[in-house]
Amino acid sequence: MTAALLLLLLAGAPSGGADAHPPVRAALEDAVRQRLRLGPSAEVAIAEIKPAEPALLKRVYRVASVELPPGERGVGRVTARVAVIARAGAEPRETWVVAKVTVRLPTVVTTRRVGRGDTLGPADVTMALMPLDEAALGDPGLAVGRVARQVLAEGEAIRAEVLTLPTLVRRGDRVTALVTGRGFRVQTAAEALARGALGAEIPVRVTMTGRVVTASIVGPGQVEVVR
Repeated sequence: MTAALLLLLLAGAPSGGADAHPPVRAALEDAVRQRLRLGPSAEVAIAEIKPAEPALLKRVYRVASVELPPGERGVGRVTARVAVIARAGAEPRETWVVAKVTVRLPTVVTTRRVGRGDTLGPADVTMALMPLDEAALGDPGLAVGRVARQVLAEGEAIRAEVLTLPTLVRRGDRVTALVTGRGFRVQTAAEALARGALGAEIPVRVTMTGRVVTASIVGPGQVEVVR
């Protein structure tokens, strides 16, 4: 982008309204969808288009290309290089535009106020179009059965970081320890020496021998000795 174009954009060239520059708007939306790898269920809205050369976009026969510069995220204040053809047989001419772009994606949201420590059930979540948040969940199955680390308001988008797996074993619990090997499978009583969720590895003390071993939690009150 040249210094002249930068100055022109920063100076505030006339902006396009909701119906201005429809071919450019459609091509820019396609470019944003490609940059963000959006599916058909995503909603892209372009609030305005501010061209560096307004006269060039007054008559557009066809948009030859739209290029988002490296590092351009594709949402918010978006800068793009546009090549347009004014009439059939004419050579493409390039200009720069600045647009305000918003993106909404199907996102998992709460259907009620969720307290810290609450376990989410199927009725506690639903899908809604929400502003793009790369950390927000897009699959209800990733929320149901998890425990909230913090209070969530009704209608709030659920991010992976605010959920945790439920604790299946607590320190001091009596658990069943499964020991497997070549040609054998033995269950024995043990005591959990730490708490953990599904898949966590914790130390347990085997009741019969007093030996402390590492075991993986495989279910409520059940662990499998790691060999």
